Amino acid sequence: TMAPERLGGHRGDARSDQYSFAATMWWLFYDEFPYLGRTVEQLTAAIAMGGPLEIGEDPIPGTPARVRQVLEKGLAIEPTERYPDMSAFVLALKEAPDWAANRRRQALRVTAMAALVTLIVGLPISMLVRRASVIREPAGAPASKSSEKISSVLLLVEQEQFEEAERQWLSWRDAREVAGLATHEQSVKVSAAFLSAAKSKQAEDPKLALSLAAQALEIASAARTILRNRGEPTNPADDLIDKSKSLMGELE
Repeated sequence: TMAPERLGGHRGDARSDQYSFAATMWWLFYDEFPYLGRTVEQLTAAIAMGGPLEIGEDPIPGTPARVRQVLEKGLAIEPTERYPDMSAFVLALKEAPDWAANRRRQALRVTAMAALVTLIVGLPISMLVRRASVIREPAGAPASKSSEKISSVLLLVEQEQFEEAERQWLSWRDAREVAGLATHEQSVKVSAAFLSAAKSKQAEDPKLALSLAAQALEIASAARTILRNRGEPTNPADDLIDKSKSLMGELE
């Protein structure tokens, strides 16, 4: 999610990255990107105006009010009104009152945040617009190479090579979205794989399990948005979202 100053053609800095981080954290907690638009122009206008901030149908319950305040500061239109750097922003999230009272819960939450950083900084505006657009597969689009790539991602998850699996998944997804090709069917498969891995690590490594569950939640949420916009049933994605949130709740 590009910060307003970068949309205006100005050079970004750490505060611009903070804006991108805050936008995706908003998506994680409130089930919707903070600003919506059916076209790049509409979305750019909404970002430039600074609101209103959107709340989705299925926000994570129990999110402290202080967290919203931190995210709103990170989403300030003027860079000078945001936190001075990413460290200060993350520290403010860590110190949200309801989390600070439980250090284990706090640590696991922040681990989940860190797991999402690679998905956040520099996220192109086109990836926001797709949440409000119908992405359809062109007739006759080649499927074999795409299937091979997803099979590779799933195998890497099974082999517990999670970083490489994430790298290949993001590369595949970004390329598809730039080309205007659908990703929802494969997203459901990859989300399920990360969720299964999270469950397998629940007892052995709860921090890793929470990170994997957060990844599964992000992927399934994107798939659900595409399914909604296509007018198709969202049940597969809904089930993964519910299970991911439930597991994250257990780990906290």
